[in-house]
Amino acid sequence: MDPTLALVAALILATHFIGAIASYGSALLALPLLLLVWPDRQALVLCLVAIGLVQSVQIVLANRRHVEWPTLGRMLLWAGLGMPAGVAMATWLPERGLMTALGLVLVVAALSRLGRPATTAAALPPWARHGLNGLLLTGGVIHGAFGTGGATVAVFAQYSFARKEGFRATLAMFWGLLNVAMITTLSLQGHFTAPVGLLVLIGLPCVLLGSYLGERVAARVQPQQFAAVVAVLLLISGAVTLTNTWWPAG
Repeated sequence: MDPTLALVAALILATHFIGAIASYGSALLALPLLLLVWPDRQALVLCLVAIGLVQSVQIVLANRRHVEWPTLGRMLLWAGLGMPAGVAMATWLPERGLMTALGLVLVVAALSRLGRPATTAAALPPWARHGLNGLLLTGGVIHGAFGTGGATVAVFAQYSFARKEGFRATLAMFWGLLNVAMITTLSLQGHFTAPVGLLVLIGLPCVLLGSYLGERVAARVQPQQFAAVVAVLLLISGAVTLTNTWWPAG
């Protein structure tokens, strides 16, 4: 295999293994790293949306009895309102602006998860509880622009699920349904080209293996410990994104 394609496969495997454990972060971690070796952002976003759907199906099938349907409905409503704006942003905004926004989202998401004790929405002040819907709306915009599962949705989920199982299952169902909507829209617009097909072909077995291994590890990992690891990785990924956007090599 071509060394570049081998590196793409390795990055997809590693990031989707991590994402399978948390039901969050696969594409957020993958996109900035993949851009270092495969600079076609649109093709990568389309690939990550397609293989992200596969990962979501795997996680939901293994945890479907833990899906919290009322919370899922709230998430879909607010994020769905924001997603069309994100798709429009990806079409019209300059590349540097988009990547700067992604880098900042990664850094903010990481900082929001580091050192935070577990809490619920009921423990928040009233103004903060009302702001949770804004996190979902922003997450829909981010997902529409980058196909990376808006980090703000995961922050919302931290305050909305008391148990790790509900967090993982409901988030996986949420990402899967959003990805179905994105795939349908982008397919009708003719965006799934041969380079995207190649990336999906390479990525699918990596996602299947990464998700399988991640599911086996997830039951053994303490949620707080792994949340800290994901936060550190997101912070590194955000720093890499911002550095590569504003001070590219060469």
